[in-house]
Amino acid sequence: LVIIGIVMAIVYLRVFKFNELIQEPKIDQL
Repeated sequence: LVIIGIVMAIVYLRVFKFNELIQEPKIDQL
């Protein structure tokens, strides 16, 4: 269970940061 929690946290952080990196260029392009 601990390993699953760590993996979920890492995936969540990656997705959150990935979305921020995508949103910045989109705003600049618009």
